[in-house]
Amino acid sequence: MPFADSKDFVQMTKPSTVSKNKQLEAQLLRMVVKEYQPFSLVEDAEFKRFVHMLCPAYNLPTRRILSNNILQTCFVEAMNKVRESFKMTSAVCLTMDSWTSINNEFFSCDGAFH
Repeated sequence: MPFADSKDFVQMTKPSTVSKNKQLEAQLLRMVVKEYQPFSLVEDAEFKRFVHMLCPAYNLPTRRILSNNILQTCFVEAMNKVRESFKMTSAVCLTMDSWTSINNEFFSCDGAFH
């Protein structure tokens, strides 16, 4: 794999820091959620190889850790941001819509405007 300079190589091979791991985990969760991927994606052999080629120092979380711990952490962080945002407003308009698909799947869409 060609590198522009030795800094690129060192950056790719040095151990991943805790803060970098948290960023990678949050981005992984964001990708899984936004692209409708199953949590089991992290256990796919080809996906593991791909991630290892990108960042050998990064260890993928298991699907259980991704779906329980990381999802919960990101949810709490998002809710805290929403709460802080609501503290700075004088009025909020909430909207909600829900429906069931032809496959009998329930969907719900919520919105808040301030």
